[in-house]
Amino acid sequence: MLETSVKPKVVCRFIKPNEEAAYLEFARAAWGNNSVQADQSFLAWLYEENPNSRGMERDLLVLVDGNRIVGAFHRMRIPWRIDGKRRIVPSVHDLFVCSSYRTIKGEQYLVPPGVQVMLAALERETHVALFGLGEVADKIYERMRNPAVRVFWLEKIRSRANAATQMVASRLGWSVRSGRQINRGITKACNLEVVRIVGPSQDELIEALTITPAARTYPDWDLASYRWRFFHKLGPRNVLLLARRNRTLSGRAVVSIGLKNGVVVARVVELVFQDAECLEALSEGIEETFNDMAVPVCLAVTSSREATERLQRAGWDFRKKTIGARWFTQRGEIRPEGFWICGGAWDYGCDARIENLP
Repeated sequence: MLETSVKPKVVCRFIKPNEEAAYLEFARAAWGNNSVQADQSFLAWLYEENPNSRGMERDLLVLVDGNRIVGAFHRMRIPWRIDGKRRIVPSVHDLFVCSSYRTIKGEQYLVPPGVQVMLAALERETHVALFGLGEVADKIYERMRNPAVRVFWLEKIRSRANAATQMVASRLGWSVRSGRQINRGITKACNLEVVRIVGPSQDELIEALTITPAARTYPDWDLASYRWRFFHKLGPRNVLLLARRNRTLSGRAVVSIGLKNGVVVARVVELVFQDAECLEALSEGIEETFNDMAVPVCLAVTSSREATERLQRAGWDFRKKTIGARWFTQRGEIRPEGFWICGGAWDYGCDARIENLP
């Protein structure tokens, strides 16, 4: 490498143990004071509690200018089943670079800092899940020849008035109502019984994992990973739904409740089913949960066309914003096919926790 008289100011590397405070200061400026990214417990959940994590110092990439963090990119490692083999694959998320560092010019910045951190997230990885991409990041990964994965992005506005009221209240600094509290419940539909569980027991989690998607590539949760991802005390607020036929499990779903732009939003972060009747029953159980919680806005991500069509019949629409989904595979490795994807594979489940409100 040629020596130059001007050394680059911005360095791309992993975060150091003594930089947590600097990162949290950066996160508050980037995502907001009440964001999960600016919460120390989020870092503990993502990097200390995750049984598959390599730790913050090996999975959280940062861009540093002197003592100041000016960019970050998270990697969340979860188990996947790829052509019959179980692999731990990182899902990248929450890429942010301070605006003044996005278009730095000069010989030492032939590769912009944002692209540097995107490339660094792929180094020495066999596979990387690249989901929830903004338009710019999606185009960059496309130029890197990472193939797109078919995913459907859906939304349902249940009450525009309530959503608007909550957004205005949030901007004025007022507390936003978190929706009604719900308890365990049972609904019956299509010869199935759907049980709604707010705090699932270990036996219920074990039962939930007895079914797997009918696909070649899918998140392959074990008990420790599933409990951490969806039902950890430091994680997002989630509700489990189990669909049973004659006491035999036929499908499961997980709904996450949180805030997005100051509005209470429910996300369907997991949906696994064995047949159309099971999907119908789970969908009705999800809708009833949203009704009981008086949630004004709902979001869902799924690679299942069948699930997408069922949600559309229930009043869901495709999201207008373009969002990318791609998959990186190291050169020489076989690219996965036949994906089963839901939001829980990478999406935290909310922009801010309900309980973080002032």
